[in-house]
Amino acid sequence: MTPAPYNRAGKSGEGTGPTLGSEIHSADDQQRDSNVSHRWRLYFRRPAERRGAQSREPRPPADRFRVTRTKPKRGLVLAPTYGRLLILSASILWSTSGAFVKYIGLPAANMAMYRCLVAATFLLVYFTLQRKRPTFHPVMILMVLCFATMNYTFVASLTLTSSANSIFLQYTAPLWMTLGSYFVLKEGVDRRTLVAVSGCLIGVFIIVAGNREASSNEQWGMALGLAAGLFYAGVALSLRFLREHDPRWLAFLNHFGAGFSLLLVNLVGVGLGEVSPDIFSLPSEPAKMLALLAFGVFQMGLPYVLFARGLAGISPQEAGILTLIEPILTPIWAFLIAGDIPTQPTLIGGAVLLLTLATRYFPYRRPITPSS
Repeated sequence: MTPAPYNRAGKSGEGTGPTLGSEIHSADDQQRDSNVSHRWRLYFRRPAERRGAQSREPRPPADRFRVTRTKPKRGLVLAPTYGRLLILSASILWSTSGAFVKYIGLPAANMAMYRCLVAATFLLVYFTLQRKRPTFHPVMILMVLCFATMNYTFVASLTLTSSANSIFLQYTAPLWMTLGSYFVLKEGVDRRTLVAVSGCLIGVFIIVAGNREASSNEQWGMALGLAAGLFYAGVALSLRFLREHDPRWLAFLNHFGAGFSLLLVNLVGVGLGEVSPDIFSLPSEPAKMLALLAFGVFQMGLPYVLFARGLAGISPQEAGILTLIEPILTPIWAFLIAGDIPTQPTLIGGAVLLLTLATRYFPYRRPITPSS
């Protein structure tokens, strides 16, 4: 007997009930139809969903916990310890300024010019190796002028007075920065900044009043130290305004602009007969010539590279505390190398100034209150 034709409803063509064979074929057909519809639904999904739906089984443990080595990307944040070491290294190198000036013994305009030009050459090589693109903004002109004036006034102060007077008075820059931020940038002033400004004023008063019987050269040196702090604040405010630009390019621009400006001033002075042509003379001793090159590379150029790199690992507040080692070590190096002894009022005023600056930059946590 020939079996009745099969239809998808699982019934025979003559309307009789399903047979055993028809039930088996019906189950296979339903499974096949469901697989086909599932494939069509996967076809219209996204590739990522299609792969995830098709591979439902978990990966074996060897693949799940496989360790892959990846090449580190540029611009990663440094470890805090490494950042602190870089900032401390930059501060120690900066603190050798008084020792270099006392040892080389050239005129202030001469040393300031050569120091900036040597540092600019070093920074140009470093900036070229980094393959960065130079930028320009009109504020950079003001920044370069402030940096050139700061460089000359600070070196001139070191030649006229003690290294302690010069470096402590230059660290009155937070006073001028606070005034500039309030009146120029229209920024608020918090309580800790006011305490630091008050401490700066007290420290300056102790230094100036304690050395009131000094010679005229000493007094001019202290006045130039205060001027160096003023123009250093101008550089800092300019850098704050130009924070979107590459700091390595700004460092090169500062040193090259300062060196070139001092070179032009010296050339004009020699042309007018106001300055002797000996202003361009170099040290005759080979040791002092090497010291002049090291003055530009290791005291000016390299610290800016280390400082910019170290800021990637620590906060600016912590960096401000670590840089306070510079005014502490500057008189020590000058005493050990050139026998430069600071006076007692200078040490007391400098201690007051540094302690107030430390309280300004020292990080703290505000207490948590129920209202906050």
